[in-house]
Amino acid sequence: DGSKMYLSAATSNRIDQFDLSSNWDLSSASSSTSATLDVSAKITTPSGMEFNADGSIFFVTGGGGDKVIEYKLSTPYDISTATHITDRQIGAYESDPRCLKFHPDGRMLFISGVGGDDITVVNTSGLKFEETQKIVASDANAGDEFGANVAINQDGTVLAVSAPKRHSEDNSVTNVGKIYIFTKSGETWSEVASIEAQTNYTDLEFGTSLSINDDGTIVVAGARQDGGTATNGGAVYVIEGSDSSWQISNRIESDDVAANDYFGSHNYYALDISGDGNTLIAGAEKDSPNNTGSAYIFTNS
Repeated sequence: DGSKMYLSAATSNRIDQFDLSSNWDLSSASSSTSATLDVSAKITTPSGMEFNADGSIFFVTGGGGDKVIEYKLSTPYDISTATHITDRQIGAYESDPRCLKFHPDGRMLFISGVGGDDITVVNTSGLKFEETQKIVASDANAGDEFGANVAINQDGTVLAVSAPKRHSEDNSVTNVGKIYIFTKSGETWSEVASIEAQTNYTDLEFGTSLSINDDGTIVVAGARQDGGTATNGGAVYVIEGSDSSWQISNRIESDDVAANDYFGSHNYYALDISGDGNTLIAGAEKDSPNNTGSAYIFTNS
């Protein structure tokens, strides 16, 4: 409901929770954490986290273990009330997992990791993991890092996947990045489109962050090292479409963009769009002074 914000403190192996006095307004966030969840005994560098539909179960994954950690929350969405339930091993599907996304009905879990350029689709029916499909890009190349980020729409029919290390089509520009769109028919996911950034900068890394609106018609993708205005200033691209027709409709920078801000994504987790597609939030982890960082809110006018 926008009253809480959760951040992964990767270097400290914990999840931090902040309260917001005004829903969805980051300026109203508490100056200190309202709760923390130490996961150091289970994994290192926590990165992927998800709640179930009613906020009573919290899932975390990250480096240092091929597993998804499951916690029960006695108070929904309050990680201070977390009790460890189990560790679900997923090494057979994905090594070094980094990102989690649930299908809205909770019956499927999408997992991406560093260990392979693919997405693992896991059936969670009855809380028993069962792989149902492995998704790969139609033009997959070694080192693309397909699956670095994933985003699924509300009814679970449109899936966006990024490959931020993908080279340009002629291989003349390295690490440009690419976004792939998949749609679901029955129980099968199929690639219907792929999108490249409007400009080919070396190490652009288009797709280092990713989010999708509820109806699956708007995808936003960060390019953390976009240097259009300032070296490594970063940018966010708005991609709109449906079915197999998708195109970039806008490129966004912060008003005070500066070198090495990494606006839109520094370490893959700094971008989100509201369900109706009218509000966008993007982080700039290294924004000055002294890398204090900032978060920017944009509204669709």
